[in-house]
Amino acid sequence: MWQKKLVNAVQEEHGEGVAHSLPKAKILPSGSAYMARAKAHLCHGRFVEAAVDYSRGGQISQVEELASAWPVWIEVIRFLQEENFEAAEDALVLVERAGPTLLRSAAVLVERAKASFRQGKWSSVQRSCGRILQDTTCHPHGIWKDERDPVVSCVRMGARAALELGDVEKAKKTYGVALRNDPEAPFKNDMKRLQKLSKHMKNAKKQMDKSYNHKALEAVAEAAAIIEGELHLISHRLQAETSLLTCKLKAKIKHHEAAIDKCEEALEYYMEIVPGLVTSPMKLVEVRETLAEAHTKDNNFDEAVKEFRAALTQLEDVGADANLRIEMTRKWRRAQQQEKAWEERRDHLKVLDMPSNIDRLSTENKCNWLKKQHRKMVTKWHPDKAKSEKRGRAERKFNEVAEANKVLKARWDCKTVGKQFSGRR
Repeated sequence: MWQKKLVNAVQEEHGEGVAHSLPKAKILPSGSAYMARAKAHLCHGRFVEAAVDYSRGGQISQVEELASAWPVWIEVIRFLQEENFEAAEDALVLVERAGPTLLRSAAVLVERAKASFRQGKWSSVQRSCGRILQDTTCHPHGIWKDERDPVVSCVRMGARAALELGDVEKAKKTYGVALRNDPEAPFKNDMKRLQKLSKHMKNAKKQMDKSYNHKALEAVAEAAAIIEGELHLISHRLQAETSLLTCKLKAKIKHHEAAIDKCEEALEYYMEIVPGLVTSPMKLVEVRETLAEAHTKDNNFDEAVKEFRAALTQLEDVGADANLRIEMTRKWRRAQQQEKAWEERRDHLKVLDMPSNIDRLSTENKCNWLKKQHRKMVTKWHPDKAKSEKRGRAERKFNEVAEANKVLKARWDCKTVGKQFSGRR
């Protein structure tokens, strides 16, 4: 009876030739056994074999679903082989619409994950693989060694997707699913790498909280080396975290220019478009505020004003707490005042990074320091050496250096000192 129903269903959908070439399989003692074997077939995309067993188990609705989906499934496989991933995703939607059996099929879900993976749709990869990993049907014996197995391949894809989205802990949990079920699963090295990365990041934050800034920088550098040298990610979400942390630490040890570079790098990474991921507005506020403070300490008050204003706008756009907006407004206005004061009463000693005890030195030594620092700062801030996006800052700094040199040379009468020094020689 079951065979007649199946043949009729397939004949109606695909023709007589296909109907009479259905695969044969061992007869099982019960309907539940057929159901179990049908589910195993579905795990590996063997829809025709699954249909045979569903028919033997009396589940005709599932047979009809599979008969309807089979030709589209063939198209899915073809699109994937041709690397036409967008078309494959569209076809998979049609397969899933055939009914709930296919909507839950590991084979369908893993092909959807593959198509999403190749397009960089990391959130979609996580959703598809998450549904597979929650269902133990496809892994009744807990063996996780075959990389071709849909569940095993989803472990690797799901963990990679989590890392692309900047979530190390979720990636560790994904590998943990396999390793708990099978300690010999091929993910040991991957897990160790992530554990090491997580340890370095936690250590960096711990050392920073204790103000052990150089130790913290060493830990961040170790984490960055793993991210850049071993993970080979497409997105830069994890690099954004290390760049922001480095910016904060560089500012703490008064390496303000390095801090600015790292903060700008972090901001660029956080603003990078990653499908399925929205950067928290408060994270952008944090980066901009940190960048503005680094600019302030480096006497780049015009750029500090711009970044504090951008942070304030972000807070206003998301309707942040009034106290946060008031505090950011205060910082913005303070930067405006500092910018005005710097233009009117610039500290020329700071511009040339003169030693703190310069006023206690002899005039001759002052002039020697002036000559040395002027040469150093001219070389450092020459506009021709600056990258295009930093040329404006370089030109401003270069002009400030020229002005400081002129003012201090006149103040200390370095021309006369130079002549007297030459005369003594």
